[in-house]
Amino acid sequence: MGQPLFERVAALLRDKTAVAAIASQEASKIQERLQVAINKLTQRIDEDPDHKAEWAREKARAETLLKQWLLAQRQRSLQQEHDELMDMPKVRAESMKATHADVHRSMERTNRALRAQIELSEEVRRRMGDGTNDLKKTHERYAEVKEKLKQTQRLLKELDHQAYMGKVWIAAGMFVFAAVVLL
Repeated sequence: MGQPLFERVAALLRDKTAVAAIASQEASKIQERLQVAINKLTQRIDEDPDHKAEWAREKARAETLLKQWLLAQRQRSLQQEHDELMDMPKVRAESMKATHADVHRSMERTNRALRAQIELSEEVRRRMGDGTNDLKKTHERYAEVKEKLKQTQRLLKELDHQAYMGKVWIAAGMFVFAAVVLL
């Protein structure tokens, strides 16, 4: 079934330099082909019970080769990362040390930035205080207007009631007058 593939992968695994020379795309194709072979062998085990033991051995071999292949690829990846890290230029400790003047200038910049932030926060706090005072004044003015509106509404109700009572007295007076005149 996958004999040529299995032999090629086994040969590559024996030769460590060949594994390192394989491109990552080709390595992923080999991994995919091994996985497909395992799936086909699983299907053959189910379909052909007469040769079940033979297919199971082939599947076990394919799974072992896949595990070894994945391990080899992981080791190759780690080796590449290691080589990249080792090839980085080394930074000397002396170049990392800052002089007293550099530290002093940095502290001055930090102090200026902090002072600017403090001034900004004081300005914001002042504006918030002004806004709060304006809000309180507006609220007080609203309360005054609301109270005047309530007084005006009560006065209107009283005037409506007086007008109604006036109409009732006029109607009663006309009724009494009509009753006296007609009787």
